Amino acid sequence: MERDYHQIYGAVRSGQDIISLMRAGDTNANATRERYMDRLGRGFATVCNIIDPDTIVLGVGLSNVSEIYTVLPAIIGSYVFSDSWNAKSAPARWGDSPGGRGAARLWAARI
Repeated sequence: MERDYHQIYGAVRSGQDIISLMRAGDTNANATRERYMDRLGRGFATVCNIIDPDTIVLGVGLSNVSEIYTVLPAIIGSYVFSDSWNAKSAPARWGDSPGGRGAARLWAARI
């Protein structure tokens, strides 16, 4: 999102700033989010076409953006090669740092 915003509008903004601007009604930030969601939806649709998951779990920074979970399923569904698609999307159970938690468990398991 940051790179997209910079390339289109010429300003440097963090992902958090873009989301805050979007929530405040900024049209440029909202357009950036829509482009990001379309790319994310197309990417997940490719995965869904191959493995057909029941749930897509999102982690790290943008997983904290609640709007993703209401918008993403319809976008994925529009790109999936099926007449129906009804998998869920959800944030990671352990927050936005599951990689660190997994690394700690692997390290602890080898002791």
